[in-house]
Amino acid sequence: MMAQLRRDFLIHAEKDGQEIFDAPGAAEKELLWIEESNQCFYAYNHFGQHPERLIGWFDRHMDATSKTAGEAGLAASA
Repeated sequence: MMAQLRRDFLIHAEKDGQEIFDAPGAAEKELLWIEESNQCFYAYNHFGQHPERLIGWFDRHMDATSKTAGEAGLAASA
């Protein structure tokens, strides 16, 4: 997951943010545009104030990792 201020005045936010997001070849990735501010310190606190999307991302990915590790353990013990 990547989060970026849409109106970040220090960079060309939409262009640069999209290019950075597109660069990694990950099969599954997610870009969150933060709309509420153009101040980077707001972005640093965004997930503290709005954790739902980040928690959902971790739930999806940590669950997949746990299942894979659990299945590997079962196969090793068989």
